[in-house]
Amino acid sequence: MTELELPLATDLRSDLNQIFGDIAENSFSIYLLRGAGGLPETCGFDLDIFVKQEEISQIRRILERQSSQLKSIALLNVGNEKKFKLLLVVRGSSKDPGRERNWLLLDFQSSIPGVDDKLTRRA
Repeated sequence: MTELELPLATDLRSDLNQIFGDIAENSFSIYLLRGAGGLPETCGFDLDIFVKQEEISQIRRILERQSSQLKSIALLNVGNEKKFKLLLVVRGSSKDPGRERNWLLLDFQSSIPGVDDKLTRRA
């Protein structure tokens, strides 16, 4: 079994619930484009997330405020007005080393050629 096939650590799953809960609470529209098939238990290398251009800076601010409350260490690459990345890494050592995955990359984008027009028309 490869590391990408391992279940996500409990703290990562909890942090994902908090992140997406806060985004939903603010009524932002996001689209999980790739990597979300096995959530909340497993995930691909990263989650590709499409965000409306007019909402990306607000979502980034929510994540900046939220990072101190997460169980994971959150490393936010501020990026630019079209994309940014958030890396979550479980604090301390894994509770079940070798049997759970202790990191996840969230890739937020507001412009993807050939995709953004289709998604923004739906919303």
